[in-house]
Amino acid sequence: MVAGFAGSLISFRSALIAALQARGLEVHVAAPGLTQGGAVREQLEAWGVAVHEIPLQRTGQNPLADLRSMTAPWLRAGERIMWALWQLMLRVRPHYVLGYTIKPVIYGSLAAWLARVPRRFAMVEGLGFFFTSGDRPLSLQRRILKSLITGLYRVGLAAAHRVIFLNPDDRDEFVATGLLPLQKTFLLGGIGVDLDRWPMMQPVTDTVMFL
Repeated sequence: MVAGFAGSLISFRSALIAALQARGLEVHVAAPGLTQGGAVREQLEAWGVAVHEIPLQRTGQNPLADLRSMTAPWLRAGERIMWALWQLMLRVRPHYVLGYTIKPVIYGSLAAWLARVPRRFAMVEGLGFFFTSGDRPLSLQRRILKSLITGLYRVGLAAAHRVIFLNPDDRDEFVATGLLPLQKTFLLGGIGVDLDRWPMMQPVTDTVMFL
């Protein structure tokens, strides 16, 4: 499982990890921010999950730098995500790979394809900043970045066997723009909220602050 944010593995994927382990699968996770001694790493290891640090910059918005990382794996560590994921998958030899959020989807799918992982899955949880302009026209910079990101998505999703969507509008957008065929998609729907972990509470109404 390849994530862009380590904390999401616990907040949003704990039930999936438990379900996979219940089926007898050995679960490995890869994300930035899983350095030795961190609380997230300790929790994952307590669950019996194998943890791997990867040099992914979650907040970077420069696709040109990301393109360099795909074509020049000898560059400095911060630009070596493709190389790191490929090497990791060659060591682990997973039977399945799931990447979620944009960079793990693109680079995780490509690295899994290069490493000949038998089954490759990607989850698109939202279209993100560059695809949601509202009623305002996109600036030239955002049009260029959207074009580059669309191209990266096209290459990355081509390496996935199945692409999971939570939102039918997002799926329709990807199909309409030719990023992938409809038969390659799977509409999961909203992932919901664990009400045991996040129980309903009465809202605080005496002092309301808005920023």
